[in-house]
Amino acid sequence: MTNKVERHPTTLLISAAGGNATAIAAIDSPLSRTEYAARGSRLLSSLQGDGAEQAGFFLPSSAHLEMAGAEFCGNATRAAFVAREILGGDRRERITVSGYEGSVLGAAQPSSCDQCGSTCQCGRHFIAWCAFERMQIRTQDCVWSRGRGTLVDLGGIVHFVTWDLWPTESSEVRAYHEAFRDEMDLQNRDAVGLVRLREIRTALGAPADGLLGIFPIVWVRAIDSFFFETSCGSGSIAAAVVAGSGPVVQPSNGVIDVRVEGPFVRLESEMEVLMCTSNG
Repeated sequence: MTNKVERHPTTLLISAAGGNATAIAAIDSPLSRTEYAARGSRLLSSLQGDGAEQAGFFLPSSAHLEMAGAEFCGNATRAAFVAREILGGDRRERITVSGYEGSVLGAAQPSSCDQCGSTCQCGRHFIAWCAFERMQIRTQDCVWSRGRGTLVDLGGIVHFVTWDLWPTESSEVRAYHEAFRDEMDLQNRDAVGLVRLREIRTALGAPADGLLGIFPIVWVRAIDSFFFETSCGSGSIAAAVVAGSGPVVQPSNGVIDVRVEGPFVRLESEMEVLMCTSNG
């Protein structure tokens, strides 16, 4: 992309905590659910080679983000606040997002940038946060034929959080994920994630106090996408529900700061605009 972000792009690719880029297409009016899935699948396929791991649609006039599979996505929510800064439109503090009932408070502002100095001027680097004030989180102990952990249901996505190891081969992991969904009767959920917790260690091999890491794998039913995600906002929420609030290290080695206090959830991380395109 050019150094300067175009002022009225129609499609953006925005990463969160160094990974898990969301392809966001700006649209003028809502689509049908079938159209969201079909167009979102095509959008994801077209930008997957550039790092896209999910796709959504942002309506600047109403400040609403609709994911292709109607799922909830914490990283895409913060990406939407970045998109709003670039696209303009409704500039109220709150937006609405698929998979979550109620409005979301948040903001995005330029962050430090190696190219620009202390404050980014090129329009690519942001710090973004979002807060969900009434997130309905349901948890239950979960034992299945291949392990045990905690099922964390966030509404628009459900995660199985565990310390257990799983297969390393991609095809085996997909089969493992499908077997879990079958056994736990989750095939009809909008999105299902497996989140393996990992202990972060210092260079000397000792545990790093206050740091938790995750390996997230997410399947979205409507578009049948399946990703070893390079970062995951909702997975970080689920990890914090199980292991406590604080910084969560992503597979990208970036960090998402997570705070969970009852129904109140807050996420914050660095964000980067990787690509933007314009009709003009």
